Formats: sequence, C-alpha cells, structure tokens
Amino acid sequence: MSNYKNKEPYQFRGNGGGGNQRYPGSGNNAGGWGTGQNMFGNAQRSNRNVGGSIRSTGDLEMFIRSEGRVPSWDFAVLHDTFHELEWLKHQQLIDFVSGVVTLAESQDHLALQERFRRDKSVVLSRHEVSVLLANAFLCRLKYTDHKSSLNFNSLYSSRGAREVKKEKLKCLVLYLYFVLTNAHYARETVTYRKVKMHADDENAFRQLHFADSPILLSEVDIIPNQSLSEAKGVAQVDFANKGIGGGVLSSGSLQEEIKFITCPELLVSKLFPDEMQDDEAIIVENARCYIQYTGYANSFRCVGLHPQPLDFEGPLLAIDATDFSRGYGPNEQYQQSHVLRELKKAYVGFSNVATDAIATGNWGGGAFKGDAELKFKIQWLAASLAGKKLFYYPYTSDVLKNQIHQVVLQFRGHTMRDLCSSLNLKSDVPIARPHRGNKRQPDAPIDIHIQAKRNKPCVSTLLLKVHYKLILSIYTYTAIYLFFPLCLVVGCCVLGQLGSFV
Repeated sequence: MSNYKNKEPYQFRGNGGGGNQRYPGSGNNAGGWGTGQNMFGNAQRSNRNVGGSIRSTGDLEMFIRSEGRVPSWDFAVLHDTFHELEWLKHQQLIDFVSGVVTLAESQDHLALQERFRRDKSVVLSRHEVSVLLANAFLCRLKYTDHKSSLNFNSLYSSRGAREVKKEKLKCLVLYLYFVLTNAHYARETVTYRKVKMHADDENAFRQLHFADSPILLSEVDIIPNQSLSEAKGVAQVDFANKGIGGGVLSSGSLQEEIKFITCPELLVSKLFPDEMQDDEAIIVENARCYIQYTGYANSFRCVGLHPQPLDFEGPLLAIDATDFSRGYGPNEQYQQSHVLRELKKAYVGFSNVATDAIATGNWGGGAFKGDAELKFKIQWLAASLAGKKLFYYPYTSDVLKNQIHQVVLQFRGHTMRDLCSSLNLKSDVPIARPHRGNKRQPDAPIDIHIQAKRNKPCVSTLLLKVHYKLILSIYTYTAIYLFFPLCLVVGCCVLGQLGSFV
C-alpha cells in the first residue's frame, strides 16, 4: 500500500474535462493529494491474499463472482472503466484492489448495516463510511430487496446508459483512492437521520391553521445562474425519490443522482430500510463533496477530485415530491389533499434542520411533472411555518426565474393567509395518500390558477355582473306590471270591436 504515495499524474480519456487536466498525485495540485498519510500503510495484506491474486479486472470479476453475490450480472462497465483509468495499471491495480479489500475487512460491515435497521439516527466516522462503500464496491453488503441495495453490481452491468455508468464508476474509484491515501479525515463523523412527523406533531401541524395565519411570509432570495450545489452555510434540498438516491447506482443522472455520486458518503443513507413515507425526510450532515463534474443527464462527466474536499457547510435535506408523471391525471396536483401532502413533506424536512435558511429550486418539477409555481408556493409556506429564509435557485432558466420573481413581488410582505388564499387552501382537508391509477381522491380537484383568478375578479367582470342582475330585474318587473295589463287592454279592445261588428 505504500505505493500509493506520490503517484504519477494521470488523466481520463474522453471525459469532457479537458485533455490536460491533472489529477491527484500531481505536484501542481493545490491540495497535494496522494501525499498524505496512508490509512493502511502499516496494515497487512488481506487474509485472502487478494493483492497477489488479482492482477486484472478479470481477476476482480472472478473474485466478486466467487462468493456468489451477483451471478446474473455482467461486468462490462467495470472492465471499460478501468481500461480508461491509465493510472490503474499492473502494480497500481494490485495495490488499489488490495487496499479496498483491506479496508472492507477492517471492520464488521454487517454490524454497521444493522445500525440503520435499528436506529433512525446513525453517526459514523468517515472510516466506517468508507468501510461500507468498500464492501459495496466488492458487492458484499446484505439487503432485503434490490431497490435498497448499496452494492455496485448494477453499475458494473452494461444494461442502461453505459457511458454515464462509466463516469459514475470513475467518481467512486476516485473516492476510494482518496480515503486510502488520506487517513487524517478518518475520524471525522457523518450523521444520517430519518425524521418523521409523529402523531403529536401532526396534530400540532393541524392546529396551526396556516390558512388563517397572520404570520408574515419568510424572506426569499432568488439566486440566478448558479447551481444549487454552490449554496453555502444553508441546508440544501435534495429533490429525492421515495427510495433515496434514485437511480444513482444505475443509469440515472439527474439532480439527486449527481449529488450522491459526487458526494459518495451520501450513498450510505440508502441503508435505511423502506422508502420514505409522506411524513418522513432524510437528513445527512457533514458529508463531503469529493468529485468535480460537468454536464447533466446523459452529458454527465467526471472531471476529477476537488483540489480539496468540500463540506456542504450545511446538511443535505432529502424530501420526495409526488410523482405526477404517472398514475395521476394532469390536474390532480392541484387537489387540496395533494397540496397539503407536499406542504407536510416540506415542513417535516425544513423544521428538522438546524440552519436558518433553506436552499432549494424546482423541487418536484422536471421528470415528476410538477407545476413550478405551485411547488414554489408550497415551499415558501413550509419555510414560513418553520421560520426559515428561502434561497431559490432557478439555475439557468430565465422563464422559471421570471415566473418565481413575479410571485415573490406579488406576495412579499404579505401573510401566509394571503398565499393560502391564492391556493384556495384550507387547514381541514385530509392529506392525500399514495394511490395507483387515475382514481380520484374524495376531494374535488381545484385548478389553482383558475381559482386565483376567481378570487380576484377584475372591475369589468364586477360591472358585468351588476348590469346582468339589473337587466334581469327590469325585465321581470316589466313582464309582471306592464305586459299583463297591456294584454288585458288589447283583449278588451278586440272584444269591443267584435261586439260592434256583430
């Protein structure tokens, strides 16, 4: 393992990060990575003697298969990725794999996993986090179902977006390289919490009567042309899936997946059993961001390690919005029950972070087909209830920036009652429950935008209503007091003429 120190510079091939980019080990690197104390410099080789037996990625594949953990998967992406990593050749590959195996066996990973099944709050040292991820690299972790697996076997397979998977695996290899060469970070801790709104809290939430609340809306700042990941000193919202991490270990590469793959310590939160419920959120504190990247979705590319690992300087807050892209009608997100579900979810997360502000963006938009304006109003209400300032990141979307800016201008300085009125929102509507298909909830759908217009009719509309009522009244009185007497007079005249003629 001593061979890790002072490694030669290396580059990625075709990674989109620039052909002259220099990575850890280079003398020009600001942090001098690769020269720090080796965490396992004095450790003996693994009792499996892996360092002497694994001399290629084919040997690594056979080692993983030998324990029967992923017999049905191929390892094409694993081979391709290591082929592109020029620095992991021959002895370097042997050293790297030996180090990962030694790390994986340095502590009982099953006992660490059990803590996530038993507790809702788990504090791990960075060394313990790296033990879990080293075992995930070797596909040794136990899991109850495929969705909750932290093992990397899906990432090794050629099924799905192959190029994106290779870039993700480069991120994870770089992370493992870092923890093997920088022992001074090992004692720092990372905290994983799964928070829940209990029955007493939900009753208190109901009793807030936020739809009638005179509380002023919290302060909002719109931060254009910056990524949400650049927010410092505040809680960052993870636009999460119910199964936290989403497709991070497969083909997904959207906001949540990119966040988790560039900050691999977040991946360990996948060990919490079961998906998040409507009244739950997951908070990770003190995770570090190790990887620089470019692109988004299919254009995602690993650039290399940061010159120094960066703290979030605030917790990551994972809250899952309702997915309206499937199983729901296009207008169901405007139902009061669904609006309250999103408000409850955001409030659970916002109220359980220690920071005074929340950094967020188009939560529940994009792939989940949420209305950006509606979701912003919900988050603004939740932040106001929790007493938090809101930083909103529309990123590079001028349309979204202008849309949110107009809402802020309209309601800044107003109360929660005013914002709830624009949603026609009341406090006594039941929270929506997940369902399949297009089956309606008991409450009728309400189109927020139409209802807002109804709540604030223009002057011409009011005059039209007055004129309509006035005309109707005149017509009615004319029919009663003029039409019938006129008919009587005409009738008498006709009868008189008929009588004289006879």
